[in-house]
Amino acid sequence: QFGNQIIPFEVKSDKNIKSRSLKNIQEEFPEIINLKVRISMENLKLDNNLLNIPLYLIDETKRLINLAIGSN
Repeated sequence: QFGNQIIPFEVKSDKNIKSRSLKNIQEEFPEIINLKVRISMENLKLDNNLLNIPLYLIDETKRLINLAIGSN
């Protein structure tokens, strides 16, 4: 939970970053999921409502989520 929002997280430690779990939860609860977060080895990016945070920025997660929520 982040404030009054529910934000699903997924952590990937490999190069395979397919996010089936995040996709499934978005399809099941589209009215309450505004942002999804994936922690992986990929670069920082916000694609639609999926925020990818690279492992080296993990301690900036709260700030990055605030920025992503503000851009939605």
